[in-house]
Amino acid sequence: MAAKRSFRLCSLVFLSLLCFSHSAGANVIDDDNTARLLELNDKTFEHDTQAASGQTTGVWFVLFGAPNCPACEAIEKAFRELAQDFEDNAILAKVDVTGNPVTAYRFDIQSTPILKLFRDRKMYSYTGGHSADQFREFLEGGYRAAPAESVPLEKGVVQQLREKLATAWAEYNKLNPLARLSGALLLLLVATSLIRFQQAGTDRVKKTSARVKQLHKAQQEKKGR
Repeated sequence: MAAKRSFRLCSLVFLSLLCFSHSAGANVIDDDNTARLLELNDKTFEHDTQAASGQTTGVWFVLFGAPNCPACEAIEKAFRELAQDFEDNAILAKVDVTGNPVTAYRFDIQSTPILKLFRDRKMYSYTGGHSADQFREFLEGGYRAAPAESVPLEKGVVQQLREKLATAWAEYNKLNPLARLSGALLLLLVATSLIRFQQAGTDRVKKTSARVKQLHKAQQEKKGR
């Protein structure tokens, strides 16, 4: 019994240390005294940040960027500089939106770079300059001047498809009557072509089946003779 209690106590201590190291020490400092940013993706974003589920892992300042983006590279450099003396106050991370479409769609990322702060169960968009001092000022209280937005929930594949179809339908309805008529005629032409193609395939199958039956009947008649 005592052994079981000791094991449970050790397990709780281990988990507590693990959680603490994940939140407080998330900004990793390498041996050369430069910070290595955390990289989030579609699978880890909500799990790590808990942006829409309590934000118990800490305050997160996230860069939504892309490769071959000079402004993103400048921000990453400033982030590394900032992380060296700011690691206990905010976790600095980045997301490559070109490789993580679910996260990009969730936060409606239409261009890069985009910076968002997640704290106090809210989301704040950053629109200032890209220096470490400007980021520090924003994190230390400047964010209060920005609108506090609700964090969008994770969206499933079905919900994403529905929203995309709804958007496409809304865009279609915005077209002028002539364009809408042209689109409808094009859809009708495609549907008619598909029906004809399917009918032609069905006819070929029927003809082939009839030939096979005739050959089979002829072979049976020869055997009977």
